[in-house]
Amino acid sequence: MAATYAVAANTNLRGSVMNRLTKWVVGLGLAGIVAAAGLSALVARIDLAAQLRSAAAEHGYQLSVDGGIGLTFWPAPSVTLDAIHFADRTEPSLATVSASIDQLRVAANWQQLLSGQLGVDSVVVSGADIVVTDFAALAGLAGGQGEGAGGTTESGSSALAVNQLTLVDSTITGPIGGLANSIALAGDLLLAERSGQLQAEASDQPVLNGKLTVQLDWANNPSAALSLSAGRLNIGQLGGAQPLWIEQLSAQLAATSSGLVLHNLTGTLAEGELVANGRVDINADQLDLTAQSKLTAVNLTPLLASQQSELPLAGSVNFSGDWLASLPLNDNTASPLLALQGSGQLDSDALRFTATNLERDFCSAATLIEGGSLTAQRQLTASQANQTTFKQFAAGWQLSAGQLLLSDMAGGLESLAVTGGGSVDLLAERYQLAMDATLSSKATGAAGCDLNPALLDRALPFSCRGSYGEPASNRCGLDRSAVERLLKGKLLEKLQRTLEEQSGKSLSPLLDKLFR
Repeated sequence: MAATYAVAANTNLRGSVMNRLTKWVVGLGLAGIVAAAGLSALVARIDLAAQLRSAAAEHGYQLSVDGGIGLTFWPAPSVTLDAIHFADRTEPSLATVSASIDQLRVAANWQQLLSGQLGVDSVVVSGADIVVTDFAALAGLAGGQGEGAGGTTESGSSALAVNQLTLVDSTITGPIGGLANSIALAGDLLLAERSGQLQAEASDQPVLNGKLTVQLDWANNPSAALSLSAGRLNIGQLGGAQPLWIEQLSAQLAATSSGLVLHNLTGTLAEGELVANGRVDINADQLDLTAQSKLTAVNLTPLLASQQSELPLAGSVNFSGDWLASLPLNDNTASPLLALQGSGQLDSDALRFTATNLERDFCSAATLIEGGSLTAQRQLTASQANQTTFKQFAAGWQLSAGQLLLSDMAGGLESLAVTGGGSVDLLAERYQLAMDATLSSKATGAAGCDLNPALLDRALPFSCRGSYGEPASNRCGLDRSAVERLLKGKLLEKLQRTLEEQSGKSLSPLLDKLFR
């Protein structure tokens, strides 16, 4: 009997506990529903869209929420806003940075919301389309400064300050060298910790294509580590209609407060291999690049073809030297994409001058000047190719404003050696070279020359000039007056020796005075 009472007592106790627990759960549920309803009413009373619009206006920005506003409470209280439009000026037509955002999710905390404050822990931006007309404006936004009727406020007191910003399926479009480029963006910016990571990708853009990963850290000194892979950079035109691309571009970069440091930038240009190191300084509206580079085995044929150039050169060339370039970052640029200038050395053991055969021209010009038979001379050289193949070629180069200046030029042919300098106007497609040419007496047979011995083994002025498309016969020739002076001098020497021999040298003193 006692056991029966004990079982009944335990059953009644469990039933009582379950009833109380059920009441607590129901009570908590009802309290949650009431709290959620109250919070919804509170948020509605706060008018979040108006709060955001007002806070943005204090910074001189324009912000509107044209879509719906949704609420979630788990795992953290958050507000979702749809169809947002932003501009960095209160007058959108004057904006230098603007954005349309499909959805923005703002995660807040309970205490700040319940106290009527706009407290933001994180923001997730999905489907943002950001348009920049002047990249310098981004620096102002990053610094928390805006311009408008409300003046400037310090970023520390900004009601828009967030701890973390996440970008999803977003793009940024802006001018690089006056050409609009669109870049896909994704990643996280830990704004409170002043660090983050971004992934960017540009496809089929007029200036830059490739994938870029950026590690950011601006807690103390601004710095970043960037990795670019499978890149392609348009560095402008040499006067032709086609862009000049550096292909397969890759680079490691480090950021400082004033620019980027390039480490081991590699790529290909016209099948040649590029290796460069340098620095990019970030100014208000442009990037200034300085680089030390080597270009190995640049194939001139595809390079000139890409520029629709008829410069009569073929083969491959090696370049080394220092480069300076400016890359405008606004949409009012009318200059070439990259304003390139530089200086250094070039060399080649596979260079061809395709307009004419310099050795044949030298022999023909000398034959004509000394009164020989040009027909006979042409018969000797009829089997020679209509181009010049250099065994080796080297020169100093300097490029500025489309003018390529050559100095200390030295080239070796089969029987002719040339030294000198000149210039190539890449935009006007004209060139002018002034050389001293020396024909070797040991190789005259190979050149097909039958010349006066007085013209052998002597440096004679020889020049090539003209437009790219001019006939070959107008391009190159000897300095006629210099050859005539040389031949005249040799003729007078021979005449003096003949008269001395015929006079038994009795007239030598008189002849010396006469011929000098």
